[in-house]
Amino acid sequence: MSLRPADERRTPFVIGVAGGASSGKKTVCQMIMDRLLEQDSSIGVKVVLIKMEDFYRELDGEEAKAAAAGLYNFDHPNAVDFPLLEQCLEDILHGRPTNIPQYDFHLNRRLPTTTRIVAPDVVIVSGIFMLYKRRVRDALKLRVFVDVDSDVRLARQVVRDTEVRYQMQLEAVLTAYLKYVKPSFEDFILPSKKFADVIIPRGQENTVAIDLLTQHIVDILDECKSESKEVASMTAKAQDLSLSGTVEARTATLLASLNKSNDKFGDLPQ
Repeated sequence: MSLRPADERRTPFVIGVAGGASSGKKTVCQMIMDRLLEQDSSIGVKVVLIKMEDFYRELDGEEAKAAAAGLYNFDHPNAVDFPLLEQCLEDILHGRPTNIPQYDFHLNRRLPTTTRIVAPDVVIVSGIFMLYKRRVRDALKLRVFVDVDSDVRLARQVVRDTEVRYQMQLEAVLTAYLKYVKPSFEDFILPSKKFADVIIPRGQENTVAIDLLTQHIVDILDECKSESKEVASMTAKAQDLSLSGTVEARTATLLASLNKSNDKFGDLPQ
């Protein structure tokens, strides 16, 4: 079943950004986020960025030993705690606060601290498997795929893993790429490209595509904001009529407000 609530009028705008390892997904997300915040005075948005990497699952003893030796495949879907990711997306879509885990790449384990998210307007989630699983895809209002040449991705991964994240030896990085990263891209990530609404060739270098995508998001947010104002105005008028005894006004919004459930979007489909 879908993670989405039945009533989506006030649901946060969730964007999923997928692509191969080291394709620049987080940079693209940050560029979109910065451009949205630049227009904050006009659309008043609260933007949150989430990394799928923080949803790596807890490793057991043998897996932890393999990870420490560089022999654990973090580029396989089994490495991701999808149930936790889905739960967090469900909370966000239903207007509930949620706690996002934090992952330590040096210790290969989840940290005890979390990041709490409360009532965002826009949520951007980046990760290689954002378009891989149907339930996750269904939670997204916009699906983006960052399409970067494999040679560029490999060059970036060498720099990242030898200098930024792991301080690995070059030979180890190349071995991991051939054994894990490349097969995972071909088997799981590239096939998910067909589910994308928007494909950004060349990634962060394609500022024209990123600007157009950001403007599209702004237009949608403006439209949603106008609809919300219209619904609020209609509800207020209906309530005034009801109080005056003229009519018994029960719009969909008013009925929702009369619902005793703590979840303003109703029961979540199981």
